[in-house]
Amino acid sequence: MEIPNSLLKFNDWITFLEIECENIKQAKLIESYLKRMRNTKYIKWLAENPDAIDKLKQKFSELPGSPR
Repeated sequence: MEIPNSLLKFNDWITFLEIECENIKQAKLIESYLKRMRNTKYIKWLAENPDAIDKLKQKFSELPGSPR
């Protein structure tokens, strides 16, 4: 399927924060958590504090039933 040229000229999104995750499940859980937070101050704070990102990743890697 080819994307129409009329849609290619729009580029409204920029990458503000990128978090490397251990697996796709962890990535989806973190994404869902951040969307539920709906707090731009928190996301900006995360971008400025790498230690907070590590704690967030740890929080979602130690879930019951997940392999270690």
